[in-house]
Amino acid sequence: MQETHVSQRSRLILPLAAAAFALVTLVPAFWVPSLWTDEAATASAVRRSWPELFFMLGKVDVVHGLYYMLVKSLTDAVGVSELSLRAPSIAAGAAAAAALAVAGRRLGGPRAGLAAAAVLVLLPRFQFAATDARSYVLTVLGTSLCLAALAALRDSGRWRAAVGFGAALMVSTGLSFYCILLAPVAVLAALADRSLRPHWWKVALASVPAAGLAAWVASLASRQTFQVAWIPPLDGHVVPEIFLLQYFSHASMWTDAGIVPRASAPLVVGMVMTAVAVLALAVWGTVRRPRSFTTVLGLGLIVVPLAVLLIGSALMGSSYYLPRYLTFTAPGLCLLAANGAVSLSRAAASRWVAGAAALTLAGGAVLAIAGQRTEFARSPSDDFRFVADTIRDHARPGESFAVAAGEDLFLAAYPRPFEGLVDLTRGISAAQWGLIFDQRFPLESRSALVDRQKVVFAIRPVEKPQEEQFLRSRGFTEQARWTGPGHVVVKFVKP
Repeated sequence: MQETHVSQRSRLILPLAAAAFALVTLVPAFWVPSLWTDEAATASAVRRSWPELFFMLGKVDVVHGLYYMLVKSLTDAVGVSELSLRAPSIAAGAAAAAALAVAGRRLGGPRAGLAAAAVLVLLPRFQFAATDARSYVLTVLGTSLCLAALAALRDSGRWRAAVGFGAALMVSTGLSFYCILLAPVAVLAALADRSLRPHWWKVALASVPAAGLAAWVASLASRQTFQVAWIPPLDGHVVPEIFLLQYFSHASMWTDAGIVPRASAPLVVGMVMTAVAVLALAVWGTVRRPRSFTTVLGLGLIVVPLAVLLIGSALMGSSYYLPRYLTFTAPGLCLLAANGAVSLSRAAASRWVAGAAALTLAGGAVLAIAGQRTEFARSPSDDFRFVADTIRDHARPGESFAVAAGEDLFLAAYPRPFEGLVDLTRGISAAQWGLIFDQRFPLESRSALVDRQKVVFAIRPVEKPQEEQFLRSRGFTEQARWTGPGHVVVKFVKP
């Protein structure tokens, strides 16, 4: 087995090098992007008490429950900030690179392990997930640990490797119940491999607890399907979503209007460059070693979960696929690309091809990283820091602000600038309501409260001016206006 030829020293150096490389790319400017809708939801969840959190999970976001509990355990100790919200993802990203390096080394040797980890780190989807306060990169870590445990079981046949696989699968499934799809991939790959075939039943048995957990979470989530009702039905856009967005962009979807959220030129060019390089390496690796265990495992990770989601969506009449939902399958693509890179580098005549692919991947990754680490790159409409900074700089204690229902996540993301201000439209808090958003009433229904104010800051999306019209009808005049990519803040005063 490949692992027997690796020295004890290199066993430690390789994963440490992979983790260090991940940190070098993840840490710079991770604080620059504004918190956006999904991260604000995390902030909203972890700011409430434990009983309030469990109350919320009974109504919404049960699929994110374990992740919220993990992050809350940290933020209860150090406070809620961009650093404390994103730090778990950065740490998980470094650990995922290390774990995949170990898995790749066991399956194909040190060069394969290093190549797999490097490709993972340079994927734009990984770069986004590993600096985002959501659970997706933790599922990548779970997948990488599952692969490492499966490779160890293939080498040794020991029960502890199977138990390790089951434990990693259990935690991954708790973070995203789609991760249970790793189980059939692992069982099928074991049955197809001569070395692992005698132990396939250990893989299957180790997967049973995770399957039970997935069934339980799915039963709870079935009462919260309204949260994914907004996902567009499957159509021709699913093709670029699979081949471009799933691994090579931070975007949520592809529509008739293009990539959503809209992407800057560096992000688009970086997406194309990384896609061309990685897909070319993956195809070459698959063609050169079509029957290897790594190829079977990598292809299984890419194809099986995707097929289940697409077929399931078609049968159920509702789409349950978004590119980011399959972030956890990225290590499969990285194993295939590593196969291709190692194969090309072995022959002198083809090393230039491997070098060209590596330069294209690195150049595309640099563009993608630079594009992602800007203030509004994650979602220009979610310019929550702009709103908070505007209020901090221009509002005074005792003044008031107005925001419409469903438009107040900037308060969850950055609450401090709003302390001491009168919130004109809020009913009960999100924690009391058991939802992500605060309860909100139309500004028109709060006329008596509005009439007692001297200064009102109307905060609205750029396309919704209703609050401004109402305030003018109550005798307020506009004194100042600040416009961001997604929101407008208007200061109204009463003469």
